[in-house]
Amino acid sequence: MQSSKNNSKLVVGVVLAVAVGLALLIWVLVGRSANAPSESLETESSSNGTSISSENGNNADHSTDSKTIVFKDNGFSPAELTVKKGTTVVVKNESSDSMQFSSDDHPTHRLNQELNLSVLSPGKSASFVVSKVGEWGFHDHLDSSQTGTITVTE
Repeated sequence: MQSSKNNSKLVVGVVLAVAVGLALLIWVLVGRSANAPSESLETESSSNGTSISSENGNNADHSTDSKTIVFKDNGFSPAELTVKKGTTVVVKNESSDSMQFSSDDHPTHRLNQELNLSVLSPGKSASFVVSKVGEWGFHDHLDSSQTGTITVTE
């Protein structure tokens, strides 16, 4: 009798563990498809040379492997960018409001999900690496009237 009670408790424990594992897996998968890849890293601008932004605050690139798009209150600059496959694109929010850099189409952001970033507060930046060749529209998810295009070449 004691053995069947222990077996029942073991079965219940295994079922609960599997259910929790599946719930975590679904949570991770849904989170990744909701526009915020885990690879994007939000950073603060600094003057010690550790961030992508330059010390004097201009938008100069530190290498040929990175390009910067700045979001200001009047939109993206540049609004059209051509880069080679493998380039790191840094998005800096220099506006007075939060913004969310997202791939077209709005609101699903599925045309090139590698462009999708989390919400950036004023003064914050994040980056992604382009790997898909083509012409990709982007916009601020929080104000979809602010748009631009990234063209990725071989």
